[in-house]
Amino acid sequence: MKKILFLVFIIILGCNFSVKAVDDKIDIPRVNVFNRAVKNGDIEKVKEYINAGFDPNETYMGCAILCTAIQRNQNEMLDFLLKNGAKANNPKSQVQPLYYAVTKRNPYAVDKLLKADADPDRTFMGYTAEELATMYNYKDILGVFKNYREQKQLLSKNNTEKSNQLCGIGVQLYKDKNKLYVINVLKNSPASKVYLPVGAEILQVDTIKVKNLTIDEVSEKIRGEKATKVNILAKSNSGKKLYTIERQPIQLPKRNKDKNFNVRWLEVVPEQYANSEYIEILPQYSNKLKMQLDIGNYWAARKESFKKGYDACMTYPKNEQSSCFMNLVNREIQKTENDRQSEVQERMYHQQAAQNFVNTMNQIQTNTNLQNINNSIQQNTFQMQQQNMQLWQINNSIQRF
Repeated sequence: MKKILFLVFIIILGCNFSVKAVDDKIDIPRVNVFNRAVKNGDIEKVKEYINAGFDPNETYMGCAILCTAIQRNQNEMLDFLLKNGAKANNPKSQVQPLYYAVTKRNPYAVDKLLKADADPDRTFMGYTAEELATMYNYKDILGVFKNYREQKQLLSKNNTEKSNQLCGIGVQLYKDKNKLYVINVLKNSPASKVYLPVGAEILQVDTIKVKNLTIDEVSEKIRGEKATKVNILAKSNSGKKLYTIERQPIQLPKRNKDKNFNVRWLEVVPEQYANSEYIEILPQYSNKLKMQLDIGNYWAARKESFKKGYDACMTYPKNEQSSCFMNLVNREIQKTENDRQSEVQERMYHQQAAQNFVNTMNQIQTNTNLQNINNSIQQNTFQMQQQNMQLWQINNSIQRF
């Protein structure tokens, strides 16, 4: 893991120092001049270049111009570029500015990029920017991500309160690398009525391709006024198909409103999986998504089991319920520990099986090599015998003469 991340840092740190031809049509001297002005923090010169037609979304040595401002801690320049057309998500950049800001441990840049709609789910070398910050325990960066999520949740709550009901199609989306999948379709929703399949990859919403859009951006395009229609181009096992879906108010699944149940359940479950629901895992999903869904499904099953135990405790006399809840929680915590140990043991079995396979293959290869050597010796012996026979024949011929 450390070797991989070290390689990641080498690649990222080398963005502004390695040469890669991204587009033969790019005027390299022109980009160099623009990048130098950004690096020096010369806002007036950058403004002059943009007015003259320079693209703030151009790349320099394979990385977005924004990365130059981040690398040099030119925060004012970063603000200026974002306000003047530079996008937080740059499809031409080898490394996205948000990921680059984490590697440079620049919390100001991370905050500004998130507020500029940088995609936090975008990965580089298999890791999101937040996952990288978690691995290196960048507490200042993690604090920015935490505040971002809290503000996002608050905004979502306010938007929900402003409208009595959401008008959409009733699907749950997930960005899996560059693909946007429908991982769940609500029962009796508009999407279910047109048979939009679970596992379908969303390609287009109306006339807009979604490949480079965030989930929030796609969701906003799907939502609309009641009884209006949206066209979804999706690809599934049966091929590409256009689904015309009428937007309707969506009734979200009811959450358990029993505060005591929620408090008890949170003593057992990690907070991020407290409201997990079962979601089908399909072959087209990446291994990372399959693993995430598998964990969610595990906790969804555990919640059902915990609910049965909780309901049983509720039938006890009130003076005995607390003791029952305590025993229930302790049993569930012990089950989690047992499952964790079983998982570790199973992983060890898999590793041992893999090692045994490697050892067997190595032994087979060794035996094959020995067999080849033996065959080679036998062949050489046969050739020597032929040579001796030829010499014997020559000797006989000489004796006749």
